Amino acid sequence: MNVVIIPDKDSPGLGYAFKAARALKDIANTLSVIILPEGKDITDWIDNGGDPDLLPTMEEPVDVLTKLNIL
Repeated sequence: MNVVIIPDKDSPGLGYAFKAARALKDIANTLSVIILPEGKDITDWIDNGGDPDLLPTMEEPVDVLTKLNIL
């Protein structure tokens, strides 16, 4: 299974992303994260003109959460 986590950009959302990544790290074939550039969540991002077709190009290693002081 390939997993992409798209967390809400608030403390609970990022905390959940960390917990999900930790739970899935030994189960998923691939595990990545998308930190959206604007908005609180994916709905905000799409409502503000975000293109869902770009999501695959936005995937980053889950370790990017360390930059946000989450991991």
